[in-house]
Amino acid sequence: MGNLWNFYMANTMSRCMLSHFLANVEDPEIRWITKLSAAALELSNTITELMLNKGLYIRPPVIPPTEQGYVHRERFLAGFFGDKRPLSGVEISQVFANLQFNSIKTALVTGFIQVARTDEVRDYFLRCKMINIKQTTILSKLLVQDDLPATLPSQFHITKSTVPPFSDKLMLFHVSNLSSAKVRNWGDSLAVSPRHDLGADYERNLKETMKFADDGAKLLIERGWMEQPPQAPEREKLRAGE
Repeated sequence: MGNLWNFYMANTMSRCMLSHFLANVEDPEIRWITKLSAAALELSNTITELMLNKGLYIRPPVIPPTEQGYVHRERFLAGFFGDKRPLSGVEISQVFANLQFNSIKTALVTGFIQVARTDEVRDYFLRCKMINIKQTTILSKLLVQDDLPATLPSQFHITKSTVPPFSDKLMLFHVSNLSSAKVRNWGDSLAVSPRHDLGADYERNLKETMKFADDGAKLLIERGWMEQPPQAPEREKLRAGE
């Protein structure tokens, strides 16, 4: 229910804007985005159906339908003191999505810890696992307080192998990329969670994840593993003839 409401709120404006753009844009390369969006949606539906058929799909917490209305009290925003309202559907969906992400990332780095060849990279993965566990505890508590299921059934099977299937470079890059995605996740959750205590939790997790991601970038740079992305010209140097 929370996901449906979240998608409805987010996509209504997007649909209006895209409809306007498509009605006025003549460039065929730009109009091609509609086909790309349809293909991505079809792939997402196929993956969901496959997971449902194999019993691997993890369903989010379910809440009963509530009457539609408007917010009239500031209690809706409160979270630190006094009477605190239950989580909204959107807030529940965000907490659960972050729990899912943490669960997948924890399983991944657990395997990476076993096969990493350098101590520095292995320690970085271990630090990632500890951060994930701590943040998962914070998120789970939010659901438990509202009598919602917070346990994600683990479908991950991690072998005992210590033979690295990938290089430390590739594994470190992958974890760094996931950390960047996690920063975006915390930001999205912060934006749609009006309860003040949730905002504080997300802000703390965001700062912690940003620091971790920054340290990962430094590790990539130190080892000469980070490719430089395209950059804007340095006009000052061009003017100086450098």
